[in-house]
Amino acid sequence: MSDTPKTSKAGRDVSLLLSLPAEAPITLEEAASIASVSRRHLAQERSAGRGPKCYRLGEKAIRTTVGDVLAWVRSRAEVVQ
Repeated sequence: MSDTPKTSKAGRDVSLLLSLPAEAPITLEEAASIASVSRRHLAQERSAGRGPKCYRLGEKAIRTTVGDVLAWVRSRAEVVQ
């Protein structure tokens, strides 16, 4: 097992992302890293209306927040027995 911290494709360490304030804006790549899903899966969930809340900050800049991603992950949790 590697001691190297997991990083998002954008280059930020996931533990650093999780230490940000809940309202901190993050990219969708970073959101996928936090949720441990692929960027494609996150995009599919968003287009189906089941993804985390996202905000358009410009013509192409779409962001979400750390808190919204964590809330989305919790809402998708399923108890496995």
